[in-house]
Amino acid sequence: MNSSNQKRNTWILIGFLLLAGIANIFSRLLIPESVSLMTALNYVIMTGLLLFWILSVRVRLLPSAAKTSVLGAAFLMLLHMLLRVFKYRFEVEPGIMRYTTYAYWIPQILIPTLFLLTCIRIGRAERTATKGHEVLLLIPAFLLSIAVVTNDLHTGYGAWLVYMCVFTGFFTLHLVGGCVSCKK
Repeated sequence: MNSSNQKRNTWILIGFLLLAGIANIFSRLLIPESVSLMTALNYVIMTGLLLFWILSVRVRLLPSAAKTSVLGAAFLMLLHMLLRVFKYRFEVEPGIMRYTTYAYWIPQILIPTLFLLTCIRIGRAERTATKGHEVLLLIPAFLLSIAVVTNDLHTGYGAWLVYMCVFTGFFTLHLVGGCVSCKK
């Protein structure tokens, strides 16, 4: 991609990002028609920007484990945005809303973990050949995702399980925060 196309694409992305910000501001107004329209516009713009970024990653990165992690995180971002719209913009039954809330945590747990894997894979690719042990970081993330999704199963069976749920929530938040703030 030459320099003029890259500058043009950058300005288009900045314009769409500003348009999404304006739509987000107008979605907070009290006019019901503008809230629905601007929320939908904001979601479509953000999804388009994320899809454009996914295509850019597919083209620019060589086939590697780091590329797989980034693309997995990107598709989880799409799922997160869809669940966010569903969770905050639609009125549904409480049971469905509860499971939407549980599913909402899955991308929040896995996205930072996948980006941490990406950082480890990129850093190790320059120094040594990887043995694939960094994939073991996904085990706690998957276990926490299962613990969040099956919350209803282990909250009603006794008081000691309530403490287990508190510990699971505490560990989940610290795993996400640790992955986000982890430095080399």
